[in-house]
Amino acid sequence: ERISDVDAKVFALPKRPVKFVCSSSDVIHSIFIPAFRMKIDVFPNRNTIAWAEPTKITHRMVESKDDGWVAVPVEEGEDGFYLFCTEYCGDQHSQMPARVIVLSDEDYGRWLARQSDTSGIPLKDLGEILHVQKGCVSCHTVDGSAGTGPTWKGLFGKNREFEDGGSAVADEDYIRESIIEPQVHIVKGFTSQKMNSYQGQVTDRDIRAIQNFIMSLSDKAEDQQRADEWSAEELENQTSGSEETQD
Repeated sequence: ERISDVDAKVFALPKRPVKFVCSSSDVIHSIFIPAFRMKIDVFPNRNTIAWAEPTKITHRMVESKDDGWVAVPVEEGEDGFYLFCTEYCGDQHSQMPARVIVLSDEDYGRWLARQSDTSGIPLKDLGEILHVQKGCVSCHTVDGSAGTGPTWKGLFGKNREFEDGGSAVADEDYIRESIIEPQVHIVKGFTSQKMNSYQGQVTDRDIRAIQNFIMSLSDKAEDQQRADEWSAEELENQTSGSEETQD
């Protein structure tokens, strides 16, 4: 989906009462869904709760031969509803519009199953998706520019110096630890930034995908090549597994 030439997330809701539990990992945001007449202020380290009950189904899930189950409008030209952040929250504020679609309970179950299956997405592409989907984009840039957290551009393989005087090379293990236990090592210059743990929010493949994406952003050609080899190796393993299943 695109809104004003910006890639936009799509949120699906079932046609029944929905509880929103909202929290921010960085700054104050404000979720605004005009069609629902609702605006939710979202703060770091605090849950804000709101309820809504969609009354109109906007999309249905249709099985596609090539793409599996996909959401399509129930009526031609139906786009669902708009979602905005109405609190200026940083340099990514203008890139936060999204769409909300409403599904039947049965189709909502299909949507959830589709969202949890990332097996068809190459590691590097999945890592790039998760960078936005998991909110990493709000703190970590991928072009080397300054952010509230260290940039991912050129991060892999670099020596990281910590506030406690220690240091480590940003390898696969370092990236995994930074995702699961981000407060173990605080990089110099980022003392005030408290990243929340993603324990239980990401799968092993998600972590591998983020590692792969960061690796592909390295300044070293050999690291970029290694990222490509990771993806190729996984694709080969998937293909072999599929052939064995068919046999």
